[in-house]
Amino acid sequence: KVKTFYLDKDITSKKIVLDCINEMLTTKYKNAIFYTHNLGGYDVVFLLKILSEFNKEHGNKYYKLKAFFRDDTILKLSITVQKSSSVTNTIHFVDSLALLPMSLDSLAKGFSTKYKKPWYPYTFISSDTLHYVGNTPSIEYYNTTKNKITQAEYEKLIKSDWNLREVTIEYLKSDLISLLEIMYEFSQ
Repeated sequence: KVKTFYLDKDITSKKIVLDCINEMLTTKYKNAIFYTHNLGGYDVVFLLKILSEFNKEHGNKYYKLKAFFRDDTILKLSITVQKSSSVTNTIHFVDSLALLPMSLDSLAKGFSTKYKKPWYPYTFISSDTLHYVGNTPSIEYYNTTKNKITQAEYEKLIKSDWNLREVTIEYLKSDLISLLEIMYEFSQ
């Protein structure tokens, strides 16, 4: 469940991540496992950087981090905080790619999930375009080495009030929900 959308341009991604982690570290989610696809190859870099910087800036080890590796890849990251003298909460991030070694898009198709990975202009993203609103980026921004958008698929995306922030939120939402559906089907 998404509680808050940060639409203020001045709120940093660091604050968003810390707020999210702190919400996850409540007693409600004590010892919960959160799956992320390609944790060790992508997401963990951002998590470790933000949590380590917080610890360094505050001169303590508020977030206790424990990583579990296979070869040089993090498969699981456990984060623990001491909430009070008697309450310690831990959450675990686990890499679903280690369990299901395929792209999320392929898995969504294979498990016939309701949510599919939408087209996204990966190469359009830069520090200059983060707050872009205007015409849909041109078709070449949607093509990657693995996926090529057709002209017909691209034409369905064309808008004059295309908003990168909104598109990104929808893209991430689809990613998360499709992974949830995949993990549910896989567990069955």
